[in-house]
Amino acid sequence: MLSELLQQSANKRRTVTKSQVLQRPGDPVGRGYYVLEGCLRSYVIDADGKEHVLQFAPENWLVGDQKAAIRNIPATLFIDALEDSPVLEL
Repeated sequence: MLSELLQQSANKRRTVTKSQVLQRPGDPVGRGYYVLEGCLRSYVIDADGKEHVLQFAPENWLVGDQKAAIRNIPATLFIDALEDSPVLEL
């Protein structure tokens, strides 16, 4: 199943730069990311402004806001790049 999804997304390759934010809370959720190289992370920021990392997504990992996608609600997480990272948008 993953291989089929990656084949379908092969033309949706892009490179995100270090510190680039791909998703913010409140954004519409329409995609996830498969990391080809580099590293992404997902996190939340609490009421005191402290970041809480939920996931690191190194090479060959998927990252996305699954809860929001399943519930069909706006994004609840930040996703950003920790280094320049080629990804596939899923």
